[in-house]
Amino acid sequence: MAENLTTERANGIARFEWEDLAALRILAAAMGPALSDDRYIAWQYERNPFTAEGRRPLFLHMRAGRVEGQVGARLVRLKNGPREETAHWITNLVVDPASQKRGIGTALHRACVAETGLALALDVTAPAERLMRREGACDLGTVPLYVRPLDVDAFCARRFALAGAVVAPLASRILGVLDRRAARLLRLDAIALVEMDRFSETADKVWESCAAHYPVLVRRDRAYLNWRFADDPFHRYRLFEVRRGAAPIGIAVLRVGAWGGLPAGFIVDWLCEPRDAELLLAACLDVLRESRVAAAYCVHANPVSTGMLPRLGFVRRSSGFRFLVCGGEAGGLVRDRRNWFVTFGDSNADRPRPASAG
Repeated sequence: MAENLTTERANGIARFEWEDLAALRILAAAMGPALSDDRYIAWQYERNPFTAEGRRPLFLHMRAGRVEGQVGARLVRLKNGPREETAHWITNLVVDPASQKRGIGTALHRACVAETGLALALDVTAPAERLMRREGACDLGTVPLYVRPLDVDAFCARRFALAGAVVAPLASRILGVLDRRAARLLRLDAIALVEMDRFSETADKVWESCAAHYPVLVRRDRAYLNWRFADDPFHRYRLFEVRRGAAPIGIAVLRVGAWGGLPAGFIVDWLCEPRDAELLLAACLDVLRESRVAAAYCVHANPVSTGMLPRLGFVRRSSGFRFLVCGGEAGGLVRDRRNWFVTFGDSNADRPRPASAG
């Protein structure tokens, strides 16, 4: 496990200190400026509710005062069957191109995995995936990406070009039938999405009532949700507590942005009992429809059912996000994707995307 060094600090793995920021910014200028944004570093590695004081889980590879690479650990509590344990998502593993092929990425990865002994990776680069596989990572396959057109004409014109004029009328008829079905469900069993600036103790009640339905998932209590979404320095999320009458039944996190050059909505995170999932997602689509986006996207794996997604008009894309588990002590439940509940909000999968993404 990496520790801050003194005389040796100039060479090898060390935990980030604020005095390293100027050197990190030189690396970030080539690899991505957000890596050295002081707001991001403070939020991700100091304010995370599971970070121990003085142990920022951001690792640098140093040589003669220069940062050659970095990797971070997003700490979480993981429900793994009947117990909870500390784990983390691997984030932002990068090595300066001029310093590659020297084992720096491997050294950073090993230091990161050692932070909790159970490291998770979602939507990593191809070189990072190859490195993790060499280090014994368990490949859990792909977490699916789903899209639901809302402005069918705009979506089909962008997605199918000239063929969009043919596809759009048929898609509109099919989606119209599904929309009317969803509207009937919401009339028969009305739920309310109540927008909040921050999650209240209701989120803790939702976690306690819903977590048992899912074998493996990241703990989504009030402290974690508010850190992850209300305090994120880059994204403007909309936070909702979901109620049936006065009773809390779930939480939802939405965001409006762009994907593939079109206005897009994102169902970033949600949690409820399985029986309420279709209603919750239908209500989320209504909110995004009011935002006049062309399509809604979600990344989702669910051990209970994803059948509600096609019933609401979602289509599984051919692409998705590769999911890896690193660490020799991971139990059987963790190593089988069929046990996992995963959303866009896990790891750093919800981040700005290039305009060409479709």
